[in-house]
Amino acid sequence: MTETNLKAVLTLDEQTSTYTPVAHNLSTERAEAKANELTGRGVKAQILPQAGRHKGRNLKTCELCKNASQNLSQKPIEGTTEEEHTGEF
Repeated sequence: MTETNLKAVLTLDEQTSTYTPVAHNLSTERAEAKANELTGRGVKAQILPQAGRHKGRNLKTCELCKNASQNLSQKPIEGTTEEEHTGEF
């Protein structure tokens, strides 16, 4: 897996219309599996491409994931697991 094929998964809190990162540095297959698992539980998930590997394992302290979730939260909600946002972070 190359650094440019990495994905992050974010979930949508429909009450606040905000996204929260739940996983990063995943392969496409693992990101799709995670998103499918979440949607199977009724949680809306979004997969985003990463420009490179995010440092650290803790999502709470990952600035790149935090910024991506804030940026995504400002966009209209589309509510799918498809990679609709082409920008990498």
